Amino acid sequence: MATTIAVWLHWYVVAFFILFGAGMIMGRNCFAGVGPLIRVRSIDAAYEERLRAAIVRRDRLEALPGAAMALTVASASLAAAVLAVLTSIPVVLLYAVLCAVLAGTLAIAYVGLRRAGMRRVASLRARTPGSVLPWWLQTFVAVACVSPLTFIDVAPLAAMLVTVASLGIAVLGERVAQLPALLGDEDPVVDAYVDERLRAVRAVNLVGTATAPAYVFECITLVQTYGTQIGAHGRSGLQTLAMLFVLAALIVACGQQFALMRRMPGAGELERWARVRV
Repeated sequence: MATTIAVWLHWYVVAFFILFGAGMIMGRNCFAGVGPLIRVRSIDAAYEERLRAAIVRRDRLEALPGAAMALTVASASLAAAVLAVLTSIPVVLLYAVLCAVLAGTLAIAYVGLRRAGMRRVASLRARTPGSVLPWWLQTFVAVACVSPLTFIDVAPLAAMLVTVASLGIAVLGERVAQLPALLGDEDPVVDAYVDERLRAVRAVNLVGTATAPAYVFECITLVQTYGTQIGAHGRSGLQTLAMLFVLAALIVACGQQFALMRRMPGAGELERWARVRV
């Protein structure tokens, strides 16, 4: 029975690596794009045109190599699939390395955003992470990020790698929440709206993403533990609780992100846009 579970889990993770890599390749053009993160439809046509133009300007100003970053993560995922098939490296360790690559790739994107900020052409405004990331969400995610350490006696190296990667991504989210404004002078009020909305969605997206490596790692490792060591492991209850906690954090963060992405400009915002002709 234990052997059957181990074999099933092995090939399940191989399939995950392949599908994740393929998904990153297919969505490479949206990996760091602004458009998918900001709702444009359902507003007056004139405002919609200005908002779309502001999104294009923002993409051009940031100039993030989204496709290249997506292909980097995809290559790591597909390489993990090949290594899982051809070598005896534990799949949970390969997954931990993939998480580290993802964290490094997102860090490169953050550096790109900081460099884009050096080319800003408008005055700056102080930012605080609390205005985007409430303290309870930051605490929720921080605990979720360190929860893989409950598995440190089962898979020590993988648990530490996933924890570091998760914490790194969460810190990036907090840093993004503090990025100074990046505005142009063609349509400043709409550019300011795009800047605020983008900062919020990206910050929440990153802290939500930070919980995903921990959740997948814990699912994989928990199944391995129950399948091969259920009689020898007295900490399975704590590990199950950790996995459920991370799942709850992931759901909450995703819910907050989707709510931000679906939000349309309010009446007050549209009124400010109307007062400024371009």
